[in-house]
Amino acid sequence: MFQSGLAQGPDYQEGALCLHNKDCSTSAWCEHNAYEQYCLLNGNHERKYCPWPHCFWGTPAPTTQPTVAPTNAPTWGPLGDVQADQGCSNAADLTIVTFDGAEAADGEACKAACDAHGMDCNAAAYTLGWVAWGNGETSGGYTDVFASQEIQDLLANTCKISPCTASGGIPSNCGGECHAAGTHGCPADEPCMSVGPASAGCGGTIPAHTALECENSSSGLIGTLDLGDQLVLNTHSATCPGVSSPQCQGNPHAESCFGPYQDSEAFAANEGDEINWTYLAVGGDDWYEVMVIILRDGVPVAIPTYRFGDAIADYRTDYWTVDETSANYVIRFVVGSYDWTGGTALGARMEVSGFGLTDSDGNGYALCRLLTEGCDQVQLTDGELATRSTARRRFEGDVIAPVASRLAKALKL
Repeated sequence: MFQSGLAQGPDYQEGALCLHNKDCSTSAWCEHNAYEQYCLLNGNHERKYCPWPHCFWGTPAPTTQPTVAPTNAPTWGPLGDVQADQGCSNAADLTIVTFDGAEAADGEACKAACDAHGMDCNAAAYTLGWVAWGNGETSGGYTDVFASQEIQDLLANTCKISPCTASGGIPSNCGGECHAAGTHGCPADEPCMSVGPASAGCGGTIPAHTALECENSSSGLIGTLDLGDQLVLNTHSATCPGVSSPQCQGNPHAESCFGPYQDSEAFAANEGDEINWTYLAVGGDDWYEVMVIILRDGVPVAIPTYRFGDAIADYRTDYWTVDETSANYVIRFVVGSYDWTGGTALGARMEVSGFGLTDSDGNGYALCRLLTEGCDQVQLTDGELATRSTARRRFEGDVIAPVASRLAKALKL
């Protein structure tokens, strides 16, 4: 193993090697083993580039593990041209540093910041009003989310809604009537049918919103989530107890289940800012039931989207106005299914094409992220991306041979 024990990076000394810093008290990249070759090879270039704290100048300690001298190793090339409408879906996991000043003026300025940072910056990602993805789970939408006391407290004053039909009616099995936009929990732009506890003032009344975890007939957890150009959350075919003659806008109310859920990265927002998300939902074996939750400092504070129905065929954008400034907001997307027929079969999917943050004037916040290696490149509206090219080649003898020779001596049993 390599010896470090360093509080700071030492200066280059003749004969030293640029080594991966595995001291986790000084480097957040201590467990990223790809830096072993990166540090070694870049440090022994003519420019002797050895960026602290990822790497340090030192000497390898003896080890009983045999090591093969590196050949055909990857080396980093220059940053490529800025690509419009491109980004990295996993940007939050790769971020070295962020800028919101002059470096975030546009994609070219962000690229220049990446070049100035050094070779450990593998990509420059400029975004306007974009929030990155965070962590997600393929199950737990009920046990981890819906069943929590904080969510139950919010649901006591939340209506579950579905748009009325094109003719102004409601689907069969629902009971009640279509309500005007802005009334009985309906969105300001959409007539709807709605249901919830009496305290919520919805069109139809049930004792409480209830649900189960989405499981198949063998009690298996079968949800999936796929994070690419869009986020796709899918419950797949689940089951629940049957309900005779259910009323989706009243009693008896059929069963629901929740499965996969996905969080955004934590982000700062000011009072008066507007959070937005664009999504669709489609029933499979039965109706969809989806929920979008706003968390502040880890605590749910609003459920601005709570919908069920047959399908949201075209992407819809919902909004929530920030009511309190905080450095730690998160958007959480949860997919589930509602047993509209009462026949025990459930299944639905939700797709999220994007979400972001604008100020009170509707302007997106510009951000430049410098990223390490590993960008999962995706289509991203209002994004610009420049990535560092990579190439595999054998170093000439005046570079690789001395390195291999010094390593062989240091690692000799």
